[in-house]
Amino acid sequence: MTEAAIEADAGILLDKMLIAIQLQRGKNVYLTQLSEAPYFKRQLALIQPKLIFVFGEKAAQTLLSSNETLDALRGKVHQYEGCALIASYAPVHLLTQTQDKAKAWADLCLARDTVLAMK
Repeated sequence: MTEAAIEADAGILLDKMLIAIQLQRGKNVYLTQLSEAPYFKRQLALIQPKLIFVFGEKAAQTLLSSNETLDALRGKVHQYEGCALIASYAPVHLLTQTQDKAKAWADLCLARDTVLAMK
């Protein structure tokens, strides 16, 4: 399988994950890659999200200034720049490590419940 095909499958999986908790890209979800810190912080200032959902260990460690593993970071609500942050597995990880899908589902439910509690 090519890298492009894997990325496409990961995107499809992400869309299915979002739909399962009544979210949709371009409607009530904004996706971005973690790039240069000033650019990312500017995006946050403009969008003012209620919640940041971080996919993958490296991104979670970067935003949380942590060396902890993803398994240690996931499953709880963190704070980043005054915004709730939840870390979970990247969809591309879930394509090959299917045993982590239940944990990812729990993280999505935590995100949904966190946002609902803010209303």
